Amino acid sequence: MEYDIKVQTMTAGDAGYEGDIKLTIIGSACDAEIDLSNDRWFREDFGSGSKVSFQIKNKDDVGEMYAIKIELSNQSNAWKPGMVTVTKQDGNATTGYFPCYQWITTEATVREAKATLAFQDNEKLTALRRAEVEKWKKLLPWRDWQSMPSHSDYPDHDSLPRDLQFEDSKQRDMNHYGAEGVVNILLQGIKDIFKDIESYFDYTKFFALGVGHGKVPSVSERWYTDREFGRQFLQGVHPDAIRGVDKLPAKFPVTDEQVKGTLGRGVTLQQAINAGHIYMVDYEILAGLPVREGRYMTPAMGLFYVTASHEFLPIAIQLYQEPGPGNPIWTPKDAHNDWLYAKIFLRCADAQVHEVLGHFLFTHVIVEATMTSMLRNLPRCHPLFKLLIPHLRYTVAINTLARTSLINEGGFIDTAMSVGGAQIMLAGKGYKEFDWRLLNLPDSFLKRKVKDAEKLPGYYYRDDALLLWDEIRHFVQDIVHIYYSSDGDVKKDEELKKWLADLNESGLPQHGLSGEVDHHVPKSLDTRKKLIEFLTCIVFCCSAQHAAENFGQFDYYGYNPNAPMVLHQPPPTKKGEVTQKMILDSLGTTKDACTQIAVTWTLAAFSDREVYLGNYPEEHFTEAAPREAMQKFQTNLRLLDERLKKRNEGLEVPYEYLLPSQVPNSIAV
Repeated sequence: MEYDIKVQTMTAGDAGYEGDIKLTIIGSACDAEIDLSNDRWFREDFGSGSKVSFQIKNKDDVGEMYAIKIELSNQSNAWKPGMVTVTKQDGNATTGYFPCYQWITTEATVREAKATLAFQDNEKLTALRRAEVEKWKKLLPWRDWQSMPSHSDYPDHDSLPRDLQFEDSKQRDMNHYGAEGVVNILLQGIKDIFKDIESYFDYTKFFALGVGHGKVPSVSERWYTDREFGRQFLQGVHPDAIRGVDKLPAKFPVTDEQVKGTLGRGVTLQQAINAGHIYMVDYEILAGLPVREGRYMTPAMGLFYVTASHEFLPIAIQLYQEPGPGNPIWTPKDAHNDWLYAKIFLRCADAQVHEVLGHFLFTHVIVEATMTSMLRNLPRCHPLFKLLIPHLRYTVAINTLARTSLINEGGFIDTAMSVGGAQIMLAGKGYKEFDWRLLNLPDSFLKRKVKDAEKLPGYYYRDDALLLWDEIRHFVQDIVHIYYSSDGDVKKDEELKKWLADLNESGLPQHGLSGEVDHHVPKSLDTRKKLIEFLTCIVFCCSAQHAAENFGQFDYYGYNPNAPMVLHQPPPTKKGEVTQKMILDSLGTTKDACTQIAVTWTLAAFSDREVYLGNYPEEHFTEAAPREAMQKFQTNLRLLDERLKKRNEGLEVPYEYLLPSQVPNSIAV
């Protein structure tokens, strides 16, 4: 039998291989061993990015091609092949597709690309999928993380399995060391510009050194206005903090007299609440956290009003949870510096909650636990593995770096944010409140009472997120319906059941700061509809939700006064005492500003190797039906992108964080 074999090597700089290769085709009738050691030309051309074709004659006809086994003689030279195709010249030119897309150091077995569920496989194929799952369970043991979701038990990036590491050392080093390098450059350069910060304008001088291509974040021109302050809670980097208000909580006793003249429409506060025009942010979760000497933050609350002209304006701020004489309610009617300082404390509180919870815990950590459990329980031939693997790219790598440079003792949050020293405690409190059901975006908007676009206009995060959610859901539905012909198939999927069990028991365990907490992670899925919802939550969180929480960081945190991550002076307790010098002293040193600029610039930068939503450079699906579904998804995303760009042309501040063309497939930064 003659076999035509085509082999692709991936493009990473060190993906190529030199050495002897034994390829075994595993088939229904028998196995055929092919020795490539005599193909000298093949070996030499097997470099990074190469595509090699060759013909081999073998006495055996393997029958139906189940898998290939690749064995390398040179175990000091890892190899990363991409797609391998094998065509039998049997009169029908039968072709098998073998999506490798993994690093091989000794040997690897790769199933033929057709996606199957376990109950559809024969005994020989079942043995192959079980062996793969057992291998990954050994490679990815769980490690408990205090009262947080678990993660894989590896201390640093370079100890991770090679398939989970950053391929490009430059990208790894940029994520790990980039911010530190930018801080040093800024600190050296700023000495030639000024010594001390004496005005808000001084914060714009850092950008003369080239960070952000020398462009000052546009918020620097309007950050102090109420209009801009309110807009950022709808369209900024933490757009899911606001809640609709049915009635004011007793702990925030705002009166009509206090907000008189700020509501417009000639209504009382209660009438505005009844009309759906009053919204609130509440950072109660910060209450009781220890704060280091010389740093300040408060569990602040803010009240907002939607005006007749569709502006979203702050009308009241209280800096602590307990009302009283030393905790006044601040309003726009107060002295300029009083009101500005209250807004700064509210934004500082928002920054702590955003970075530790909204960004890190509720996207990075939740996704890592979910996907690690998936790797431990689904073989590569499973259709859900093929659907989800593009959305796992580099997530374990970036999170492992984050545990050693961002969230850890001595990391950025610990040394440069007000919550430093209590960041893990805050994350634990946040995980205690985590509810998987709120990953369902439409349900989350309903629960927060922010879904009505007529009552809350200009909430472009909501508008764009719902459109993206629908496109993702339709794509997921297409894939699920291809491989699960009925609800009965979902019920019969034992690997899915094991994934959910592992996720509940280990990945997202039911523990909190005060005993067990039900996070409502699905324990079983018995219909296609429920499976589609579960998968849509995962894909949306990996892609769109992380994009919304991440890529605006430099735009809003880059100019320090707009949203300081650390404050160094206590909050005001009496009205009429705040001065501009007090505010500038609280905003901190040039090093504080440099660190905030550098870290947020690094975190918000797109990689040169970024893969955006709907793009699948690795061909895990090879059948016609899923590829047609992918093409439809790509077309719909392109049309949505054009639609949103057209909408943005008419906006004073375009909302671009959920443009499909700027939403990466996975959490890689």
